[in-house]
Amino acid sequence: MGRPKEFEYSKLPREVVGVAVAVIADYGRRKREIERGALSEGLLSSYLRYNGIVDSAFECIEEGARRELMDDISVGRGWHTSKIGYMYTLRSYYIRKRQVIYTVAVGLGLTEIKG
Repeated sequence: MGRPKEFEYSKLPREVVGVAVAVIADYGRRKREIERGALSEGLLSSYLRYNGIVDSAFECIEEGARRELMDDISVGRGWHTSKIGYMYTLRSYYIRKRQVIYTVAVGLGLTEIKG
């Protein structure tokens, strides 16, 4: 699967970005809890929904870069210190990073797609 040619993006309020980043950063913990299988039905449903939103957002990223970009977003790492910085120009790295955060925010219902 090749990389997409166009990315949708709209400037988001800092608070919305913070919520989207927190949901991305918590992905691994939710995944471990889902795999452990000791969640109530309501919590399991919530965790699956959140992780599904994150998974969908990362579909626009090349498969080999998804995990590292998720880590970069989670810890606030930028292109200069990213393990995948060599794969992208500075501009294309940040376009992808912003697109993932924007897509998560849309999935969470924190903003609407601007058309």
